[in-house]
This record gives sequence, C-alpha cells and structure tokens, in this order.
Amino acid sequence: MLEIESASCPVCLVSAAAALSRQGYTVFTSSHEVVRNQLKQSSEDVRVCCPAPELRDEWIQRLKERYERTALEKDYRALMNAVDRYEDNIHELLDSGFPVLLIESATGSVEDVLSKT
Repeated sequence: MLEIESASCPVCLVSAAAALSRQGYTVFTSSHEVVRNQLKQSSEDVRVCCPAPELRDEWIQRLKERYERTALEKDYRALMNAVDRYEDNIHELLDSGFPVLLIESATGSVEDVLSKT
C-alpha cells in the first residue's frame, strides 16, 4: 500500500498509473483528494468507482468483516473512516467532476462494475 505523505507522491502515483493505462491496463488508484486533483491534469480516461450512497450499512458491514478477517491497521482505518464519513466521502466522489461507476451491490465484484462501461 502506498501512503500519501509528501507532495510528490500524487504526481508519482498518477504518472505510474498513466503509464500503465497507456499500455492497456485498467488501473485503480487512491481516491484521496490530492490524487483526484492530480488526475484532473492527466489526459487519461479517468472514472470514479464508488459505492452507492444507499449501501452505507452493507458497505460498513463488509469493511467490518474484512477487518475481522485481516486485523490489519489499514482495514481498521477504512472501517472507521466509513463509520464516520461514509456520506461525505461518497458525495465528494460523486461531485469530483469525473464520470462515476456506481457500485450498486455490496456483494458485487469489480468485474460487475467494469462490465457496465
């Protein structure tokens, strides 16, 4: 997992993602605001993928189960962030200016979402 700690990290992350994208790969990156801002400067086809606002409880349960399975700090932080800020986070992504791929089921797969494009 890449931690975003310095001002140059988003630049490096987006540069690497763009290089992979130009090679034909579908690339997923962090959705932190600093990364989204850097992606806005990219010429790549960027889309935001996020769960539907109404999936809040199911999504949090999914994150809780993931943390219980892994006991990883990053999974705990993801769970606590969703508990505290789910609605705010989702609305930030929906209002980001990028086309949105909406996850409509907490039990679906990435392939299900990508098949809609």
